Amino acid sequence: MKKNLLYLSLAAVFTAGASDGFIARGGKLTPVEQNMVVSNTRHLNFVHAEKIAENTIGISHSIGIHSIDEKTVPKISRDGGKTWTPGRAYYGFATIANKDGQSVTILRGKSSEFSKKLVISSSRHDVKTDKLLERTNSTLEFPFAFRAKVHRDIRRAPDGTLRSTIYGSAQGKRGLFVALIDSKDDGKSWNLVSIVDDGTEGDRPEGASEPCVETTKDGTVIVMMRSGSDNKPLYKRTSTDGGKTWSKLIKVTDGGSVNPSLLRLSDGTLVAITGRPGVYMLVDFSGTGENFDRIPVYSGPGSSYASVVELEPGKLMVLYDMSSFGSKRNEDTFNRIVASVYKIERGNFVAAEIKDGYQTMYKPECRKTPDALKLTQNVNYWHTPEGDRAYQAIVEIPERPHPVWRLSSRSKVVAFQNRPYHRLLNIPSGVRKAKIGFEMRINDNDMDKPQLCMLVILNSADGKAYNSVLQFAPGYATVSSGKRGATVKNTVKTGEFHRYEVLLDADKQSVELLLDNKSVFTGKMNLYVGNAAAGMSFGDLSNAVYGTVDISYLGWTFSL
Repeated sequence: MKKNLLYLSLAAVFTAGASDGFIARGGKLTPVEQNMVVSNTRHLNFVHAEKIAENTIGISHSIGIHSIDEKTVPKISRDGGKTWTPGRAYYGFATIANKDGQSVTILRGKSSEFSKKLVISSSRHDVKTDKLLERTNSTLEFPFAFRAKVHRDIRRAPDGTLRSTIYGSAQGKRGLFVALIDSKDDGKSWNLVSIVDDGTEGDRPEGASEPCVETTKDGTVIVMMRSGSDNKPLYKRTSTDGGKTWSKLIKVTDGGSVNPSLLRLSDGTLVAITGRPGVYMLVDFSGTGENFDRIPVYSGPGSSYASVVELEPGKLMVLYDMSSFGSKRNEDTFNRIVASVYKIERGNFVAAEIKDGYQTMYKPECRKTPDALKLTQNVNYWHTPEGDRAYQAIVEIPERPHPVWRLSSRSKVVAFQNRPYHRLLNIPSGVRKAKIGFEMRINDNDMDKPQLCMLVILNSADGKAYNSVLQFAPGYATVSSGKRGATVKNTVKTGEFHRYEVLLDADKQSVELLLDNKSVFTGKMNLYVGNAAAGMSFGDLSNAVYGTVDISYLGWTFSL
């Protein structure tokens, strides 16, 4: 399959930029590769995918301008998502593999007129030939008049029960409702179990919409629901009696809830996919549905309708569109649907040996550059001084028995592309708390400007990103906190080494700065506008720094 050069560049960035993976409670996800399913000058949206046999994945997606001339296109891959061909059956949407391993069930049902009954069709197809093997109809009776449709996934519970969902509008009521249906005979006949949510509770513009269902290993049924289009909360309800009664309405995340899909992996881990804006995953290694960690997948334009499938134990595929959507009615030059593959591992990746109070400690006496140690991604710091270029170096000084790491920026013309900048790669994304410590001296007393700038971003438990920016100058430091920030006066003189420590907590949105073991500032972290993974950057960033600093050590520790 040919791939556009732009796409290949994108895939390379995807792999290299996130090679350290995403550490969550109980495990880790690491990007492995990214394959293109299809590209087109026309819009490509609304991806639905399901694994229907070993190495066989069926999908459906739209092509064309949304609500104008779009149509649904089915595709199938028989080599684990590497290549795709046209599919004859309408795979991907409300599809599940049957117990025989040779056939799949596809569920369809939609009513346009208000009625107390809904007829749904269950058809069986041969996986290899797509041949229709059997079709049966089930009539569901509701206690009220409604119009609705079968939606999204079919999931098999540990006891073999198949479950799916219906959503629609009840006559005479505002907002949408969600109902649960199930099958005890491998999808041949279906029954109405209960009304999960009538859509009236909470601040939900659409009521209860676009549901998905999954059953945990211990039998708890979880239904997740969309509440609105752009950046609206994702909600869920749970049931411990097979869907007969339901818990109170529970908010899962604050923003992004379109077309959620929830999947129980073979080891019991729960993974959900949803979005708008962008696309993100929720992962719960406990398998209870109570400990989801939010993982950004894609932050660009698109419908945010995505799917996740388990290729094999330890490997996931996430399928989503990078395409124009919504009010934009023109055709673009490069739209595509991609399949991103992740390695998923259980384990306590947060735990690490702590030395000198930190999990990771850089000491220049090793006589290796930070790049050689893979601590930094060098962007604009050069390795040797040349004119007024920003540079980094390991240098010998009489004040310390070991070399120090020197960062210098003396450019009088500060353009954004010339600003020195580093990003530490091995602070894992998704951390909630961080402690960053370093010993540093500021070398330029004749300059009143900050000579080092540091940006730290952490992700809170609810998926939000918070940041703090710290700038260090002779006699003072500035810390962004709340709307105004703060300036901290101190006794730091040039040429003197001092110990700094920054304590951050995204769940509490708190930041504290310690100087020589004494607290000199406490305040609030700032809400970061847009999607961002946790991490630390330092250097010039977006502010003009001027001068030279020597760093004797740099260490950090983190927790979720």
